[in-house]
Amino acid sequence: MENKKPTFFNLLKSCLQKNISFACWQTPNSEEIHCIIQRKQEAVHYENITQKGFVFYPFQITSTNRAYIVLLDFYFTTKNIPNEVFDFVENCIPQHKNQPESKIKESTKKTYFKQINKILETLNNKEAEKIILSRILFANKIKYQELDVFRSLCSNYKHSFNYLININQVECWTGASPEPLLSVKKDNIETISLAATRKNTSNAIEWTNKEIEEQQIVTKYIEETLQAHQLNYSKSETHNFHAGNVTHLRNVFTIKKTPNINIAQLLTDLHPTPAVCGLPKQKAQKMILEIEDHDRSYYSGFLGPQNLNNESLFFVNIRCLKVLPSQFALYLGGGITPSSNPNDEWEETNAKSRTLLNIIETL
Repeated sequence: MENKKPTFFNLLKSCLQKNISFACWQTPNSEEIHCIIQRKQEAVHYENITQKGFVFYPFQITSTNRAYIVLLDFYFTTKNIPNEVFDFVENCIPQHKNQPESKIKESTKKTYFKQINKILETLNNKEAEKIILSRILFANKIKYQELDVFRSLCSNYKHSFNYLININQVECWTGASPEPLLSVKKDNIETISLAATRKNTSNAIEWTNKEIEEQQIVTKYIEETLQAHQLNYSKSETHNFHAGNVTHLRNVFTIKKTPNINIAQLLTDLHPTPAVCGLPKQKAQKMILEIEDHDRSYYSGFLGPQNLNNESLFFVNIRCLKVLPSQFALYLGGGITPSSNPNDEWEETNAKSRTLLNIIETL
């Protein structure tokens, strides 16, 4: 390699150009960016909680949406890149990216309103309490611009889990998630209930009954799940949480870590939470698959480093986009309850889109 080594982001660009499987991320309230690179060219399926690497899990596992892990073969940060990483990337043979023409379609307002009205019928018939409806918005891109998006997310959204993941012959995504699913640390485990959305304002937010109810549904589900596992936990007061250009209601649950906690089962029971699916879970999932005219893929799944320095950090994959050949596909969702208004829900998803669009439009 040349005497002058490439910078951190130039190294990542080489990984994208050669279609190397890698994942990089920035944890909330941290300046440092972490990265894992996998030696193996083929995508590796996620099998269990003991593997080491970066997990990428879909909303629902299907024949086309599998759970993957980027194996922890090389680990480095912006502060320290070992020479062996430069050597591996330089000597790696470029892999052709077999990306077929995308069948993803942008959601229209007319279709979105029809879908909400169908959901409201179900809710008014007391068949469900809450269902999350998502839509897709396109934004134009130039080649490898996803790297610029990620870099800008890291600079502008310090309270989010910012990430960029590329899995050879699978998919490439980036995003800024405000929602931890499960954080497993040395002495404790954390999860949160996050719901209700307002645009940021200098005035005090007066939450509506609909918004409070929406967040309480998620909180109740988390509590019931923790109680079913017979876990000893504490719950914070409900508080405002700023994420990009919007604010949510949030509770934090802290669980004392003990050897008998089944982390894998807890993760399975929490995902997908009512914040991205609805309640009851099975009914909401069934409705989503019937009503949404797109494949959620890895939107509203979860992702994060597993067994890195004896910690695992899993975040819900929201405020995210899928990288297509000439476009970004932004996935936007909102919680529908019996008191939902279709136009208000449309505007809420528009507000959520600004987290990524504000970045894309300035590149």
